[in-house]
Amino acid sequence: DVKMVQILSNQLSIGWWNARRFTETHEKSMSDPLTGLYNYRYFETVIERCCRRADYVQESVTLLLIDLDFFKQINDSYGHVAGNTVLRAVSQLIKEQVREDDVVCRYGGEEFTVILPSTTLEIGLQIAERLRNAVECTPFLIPSMGHKAMLPVHLTVSIGASSYPGSADSALNLVRNADRAMYVGSKQRGRNRVGVYESL
Repeated sequence: DVKMVQILSNQLSIGWWNARRFTETHEKSMSDPLTGLYNYRYFETVIERCCRRADYVQESVTLLLIDLDFFKQINDSYGHVAGNTVLRAVSQLIKEQVREDDVVCRYGGEEFTVILPSTTLEIGLQIAERLRNAVECTPFLIPSMGHKAMLPVHLTVSIGASSYPGSADSALNLVRNADRAMYVGSKQRGRNRVGVYESL
């Protein structure tokens, strides 16, 4: 009996360890290693799911697409270590400015997305403006090359906003519209502003 318990105990331990490793591997495949945010792969899955849920409960979902203005200048002036420090800090700031159920993802490079479930475009724009203002008002500390002191740098962001089903008929078009709002409604109009697809 003791030997049987030992065998079962060993099998349970192996099973628990394998389940834990599977969970950790799955979580890593959905997260960005630099920022700790969800990655683009996860974003693609969730945006589709949020749009389907919006249809089911007859609510809106709003998408914000965020791009750091002139981020290349930070890498060129201070190096990629400083650039990575900024990306991590901005990621944390975005998470602090949104609600618990909102989904923050690193879209790629210096671009981020925020999926706002059960949120109208009007509320989404309030959140976007709060994000824009928070980034503009926050000095981000970066390591200076060859010195121990940390240097403060100031950033701005361009944000594009779109909603489903108000201004998009699919998850794909929701993303396209937010992207267009960011480039045309914000970047081309001077940056450091929130562009809205409806108003383009």
